Amino acid sequence: DIIGKSKYILEKLKVHPTYGHYKKFKFCLATENIFVSKSINQYANNSIPSIYTMNDLFFEYYEKLYKIISKTAIYQLLGELRIEPRVTNILKVPCFKTKIKGITLYNFNVDPRRLLEFACVARRESGNEEYYQRMLEGRRLNEICKYLGYGIDYKDELFPQGKLFPNNIIIAFFPDSEKTKPSFEKISDNKLTDDEFGTLTFPKSYRCCWVIDGQHRLFSFAKLGEL
Repeated sequence: DIIGKSKYILEKLKVHPTYGHYKKFKFCLATENIFVSKSINQYANNSIPSIYTMNDLFFEYYEKLYKIISKTAIYQLLGELRIEPRVTNILKVPCFKTKIKGITLYNFNVDPRRLLEFACVARRESGNEEYYQRMLEGRRLNEICKYLGYGIDYKDELFPQGKLFPNNIIIAFFPDSEKTKPSFEKISDNKLTDDEFGTLTFPKSYRCCWVIDGQHRLFSFAKLGEL
């Protein structure tokens, strides 16, 4: 009984002289050439403590994703494993808030390098390998990266020699729970429209928003400076 053993291990870890100071633990079960049904995956993932299963498709997906967006893939992995960032207020941006047919919309500007930490694409979950969106194409990312500034090290300036990319990226938050909902703090009303102006704080969660349109434009910044 893996779940029974995990409870025993968890009790020992909490009093372990080296690991006892950690508040949270994540159990993962990696398998190779072993079929694990969706029901077992869900049972293990929802158990206490939860056990995340990693099968062949899991490793194939992240191996492919790493080849495309390099180290930025770690944020996708941490989000899938439900590991929270350590900081409290991860990202806060000024924005306009409006509603259209009952749907809340936010309009804001943000450094794409920061958004890479929280945005996901081709999102996958254990037991559900049918991704929400097509996988990124490395060739398209390279083409956009070259347009922005091939081989540029932009640690001090965003575009020291490259070109601007004045375009919109559409993202959607996952309102599954309070942990994945953004918060809005109103500062003032827009006198010309019904918009509200304030600050939008991203939730304390990796992969908290899904790139609906502009995935290659956004994730090209994961390649910029690495070519």
